[in-house]
Amino acid sequence: MDEGYCTCDSCGEVIAFPIDPTADRDQRQIVECDSCDARIEVHIQIEESGDIEVKVNRR
Repeated sequence: MDEGYCTCDSCGEVIAFPIDPTADRDQRQIVECDSCDARIEVHIQIEESGDIEVKVNRR
């Protein structure tokens, strides 16, 4: 399992989240900041080449 990272807009904390390259090519997760409990939506797209693209939607 791989790991992705994003930064919380509310407090600046770096948040790690799991990426499973063997799961669906189109994955969505809601991750919570451990410091301030802000919720962040993460969209993970895995290309056929194996490249991983992560988009973050702030809530």
